Amino acid sequence: MKILFFSPNLTNGGTQRVMVNLANMLAMKGYEIIFVICFRNTGEYTLEENVNAIYLDAPNWVGKNYVIIKRLSIFIMCTLGLRKIIMKNKPNIIIVFLPIFVLSAMLASLFTRIPLLISVRNDPTESKIFKKIINKFLFPLADGCVFQTEEVQKFYSDRLLKKSIIINNLVNDEMFNVLKPKECLNIVGVGRLNQQKNWYIAIRAYSLIADKVKDNFYIYGTGDKYDDLQRYIESLNLVGRVILAGFHSNIENIITRAKLFVSSSDYEGSPNSLIEALILGTPCVSTRFSGGGAERLIKSGVNGILVSKGDYIALSEAMFNILTNECYAKNLAKNAKKRMVEDFNPMTVFEQWENFIKVIIKKGSK
Repeated sequence: MKILFFSPNLTNGGTQRVMVNLANMLAMKGYEIIFVICFRNTGEYTLEENVNAIYLDAPNWVGKNYVIIKRLSIFIMCTLGLRKIIMKNKPNIIIVFLPIFVLSAMLASLFTRIPLLISVRNDPTESKIFKKIINKFLFPLADGCVFQTEEVQKFYSDRLLKKSIIINNLVNDEMFNVLKPKECLNIVGVGRLNQQKNWYIAIRAYSLIADKVKDNFYIYGTGDKYDDLQRYIESLNLVGRVILAGFHSNIENIITRAKLFVSSSDYEGSPNSLIEALILGTPCVSTRFSGGGAERLIKSGVNGILVSKGDYIALSEAMFNILTNECYAKNLAKNAKKRMVEDFNPMTVFEQWENFIKVIIKKGSK
């Protein structure tokens, strides 16, 4: 069986991390995997050697000069490049996770009768108008869809729901075997530096307790809000206390040594970084972001703490409680790890993906 993945890059997000984990496990199981990547970046997630990675080497789209004409030319270049690869390799199925790339894959696979499996990784109600149109009207044309939460699933029509399934994020099984050191230090956040993640709230919350704790706040990720966030850090006199640490390919090694993990998003699907922090036994505080993922992962006060999105005062209080109450923090972490072992067992999640892929291919062959 030949499976083709299509992704913008191999960096900068939990979506790409899940795709890489799935591709690697399928490859180890003996499937022939083709992984098509639009943009080449440094610090990429690692694909297994037997995964055929094909780079289209489109111009990187990050920057102020990324105007509509450039976006359109890159979109056309990626679509035509993907079409050529599809016609040459004739995969049994195409797997895509992100809205614009779903559109590209649909165009590239026209008249091939190759089934398309998509996955919704964010809250579609928060998308910009063009992505909302793709979500609402083009997604139901796919042959199958994987959701992360029931809340997001309800956004779509019955046409898509009838050929959909909810599957937890697929994490690397090595994550469950990482040993947490006895002495932990600092606060960690992981995610793109964009408006959705709302790091301003997390930084503002930290500013209220910075003079009361010795722990610094490290935020790992890249994005278009780097300069704005750096200026915000300077305005709060937190230079050296809040550090924008960039991309890190082995982020589990960072999270496991942290005393606290913070997520301050306004909307999400089911964020991979939060899942990994819970698995690694790092106490977690998160906003109740729209999309349903936070409530699905955390029962507040039991295996983590949830606060209303945008409420930096409640976020600050929750952060302080964990940083200053070791017994409470350890109990949260213990409960989190126990639940994640039960609900996110990598082999169980992988088998759900594998079985659903086979179902979609079988339906598409009729």
